[in-house]
Amino acid sequence: MDTKAVCEEAILPKILTTSPQPAKEELLNYTNYCKQHLGAAFIRGKEIWTATKIGAIRPAREVYFPSEFKPPQNWEINKAYVKGLDFLSADYVIDCKEDQELKAWRDFLLAAQVKEAPDNGVEVFAMNYTKEKLASMFQNIIEVDKLNNGYDMEAEDGPGITVQIEVKGQRVDENIELTSNEAKAAKKHGKSFYLCVISSIPEAPALHLVRDPDSVGEREMLTIRIDDWKAARWPAPTPQP
Repeated sequence: MDTKAVCEEAILPKILTTSPQPAKEELLNYTNYCKQHLGAAFIRGKEIWTATKIGAIRPAREVYFPSEFKPPQNWEINKAYVKGLDFLSADYVIDCKEDQELKAWRDFLLAAQVKEAPDNGVEVFAMNYTKEKLASMFQNIIEVDKLNNGYDMEAEDGPGITVQIEVKGQRVDENIELTSNEAKAAKKHGKSFYLCVISSIPEAPALHLVRDPDSVGEREMLTIRIDDWKAARWPAPTPQP
């Protein structure tokens, strides 16, 4: 049997999550062997066990790339803002000297279902970052996003003065669009309403606080209600006798 066949039939099954967890050293060695001889295309759609920085063995879909892998999205650098993330052990790439080697590892492990970013990670990051950074400006910050009032947080800006804060997180800079409900809340509350934009998540977050966004935003969309466009049917229906 050739090397690839041996790897496919005898080694790969040992690291798939359909098999019992292997010991860490065996897992690292077997994974490296499969990466060399099978590659990302072959492993795609299968899930493997992975070794993590905290010493655990976990399914690939539950872990993320640490700084040592030089991922395009580095969620480890500011991991405090998204609790519970677990990262791959750096032992996988301890001998890698070139960026191309790191990319080959990322491609292989992505195919094996390691995650690039946490689900809703940008939103969770933005909320936690906002609460921490605005604590020196406002008091009693609480999350109210589940109430569907058109904003994410309420806080106090002095005795008896309530402010509303809508939080938007972004990985890449782009225009911010408020939903209809958010736009109505911004208009209603005026100068007590703040749009808080957290940019460059997760590597280099920065907070931008826009007071009274209704006064600075542009309205490019015009909504015609159903009753209005239905009333304009042409030609007009013939009245029934």
